[in-house]
Amino acid sequence: MTQDTVPFLDLFADEIFAAAYAKIPAVHRALLKTCIARLHAWYTPTGKKQTQTITNWAQGFSSLTLSSPKKRCLLAAPANIGAATLLAAFVPALCAGVPEITVAFIGQAPCHDATLLALELAGQERVGRLAEKDFPKLAKQYETSQTCVLALNQTASLLTNFSGTLWSNPDVHRIGVLCTENGISLEAVTFAHPDASIIQIEATNQEPAQAIEQLLEAELHGVFASNSLHPTLIQHIPLLFGLGHEGCWLYPHLDMQFFRMQQVAWGNTYLETTT
Repeated sequence: MTQDTVPFLDLFADEIFAAAYAKIPAVHRALLKTCIARLHAWYTPTGKKQTQTITNWAQGFSSLTLSSPKKRCLLAAPANIGAATLLAAFVPALCAGVPEITVAFIGQAPCHDATLLALELAGQERVGRLAEKDFPKLAKQYETSQTCVLALNQTASLLTNFSGTLWSNPDVHRIGVLCTENGISLEAVTFAHPDASIIQIEATNQEPAQAIEQLLEAELHGVFASNSLHPTLIQHIPLLFGLGHEGCWLYPHLDMQFFRMQQVAWGNTYLETTT
């Protein structure tokens, strides 16, 4: 981890991340690595800092579009946020090519070792603790068109006068775990999602239809269940994860366009060499 100066932020020392790594067993580290890998695959980094698109429309005009990553992103979260929740917001910013990402843990609650390890595995370098009263002050520096803020798990409520680009997630994830013989590991889900409200439904000794009915009644944000049940559940549940994906999470409506700037021109014919 590199130690840059960030206003109001008490940056963590490298030793904190090394200690977190040492405390987490290899089987749990693998869950976080899988989450990072799946998110990278889903968001597919382009490797391009800026793209230019010229379109000649049938209606008799041309458009020129420039797209490039925002310069800076602030990700704010309660100190006790879970690893999967954080990664689901952090990795898209990384894949979008934002060159400067700052992660600020708000409040004095202890951070989960898994969350610190997740940031270490993802390569994040600017991580620290921020007093609640200082969050609006730091966020004020992210109100330009070249910056954005991700405010997770109710931290957006602290920004009453923020005028920049802001995204926030549902306040509390409600997760269902459909437990079957040799199926989803409840222990693994709990490890990666300590900030979620987890509803366990035991399906081993009851008909699958009954277990599914219980899941549907709970109005869940996502469900961890055996792959064989996904074709049925996806008709009713917005987010599903199968065996081996217990450490994963995803925000389907958070796409990389949130982290990019776009300039558009309409005119006559543009040449491909236009810059």
